[in-house]
Amino acid sequence: MKLTQYSPALAIIVKVVRKEFRAIASATVIVLVVLVVSATLIHNLESNAQPEMFGTIPHAMWRAMETLTTVGYGDAIPRTVLGRVVGAIVMFLGIGVFVMWTSIFAAVFLKESRKRNFVVS
Repeated sequence: MKLTQYSPALAIIVKVVRKEFRAIASATVIVLVVLVVSATLIHNLESNAQPEMFGTIPHAMWRAMETLTTVGYGDAIPRTVLGRVVGAIVMFLGIGVFVMWTSIFAAVFLKESRKRNFVVS
């Protein structure tokens, strides 16, 4: 279970998570807020048109998570114009949210990796 001993990259990832926990937690809170707001919006806009897919907020949250992560299985798409507009906005927000996480990890990972390589050489 002590994989960090054998993998320097994994050890750096653990360091990154420890150092940037607040930034990662902030990005996670932003994801949750976007998820709840988008699920509520899509539920209000689409629940009459598709009660089986968007009838409850938890069902809408699942669909919103699919849209945020750009998985989009294609089994449920908004039928109303406003629902499609909200869906498109949520897709762009999903890309932005994952860019935040990626930039946090990439910047600190690169810094820690350079620091480690400098010490080694």
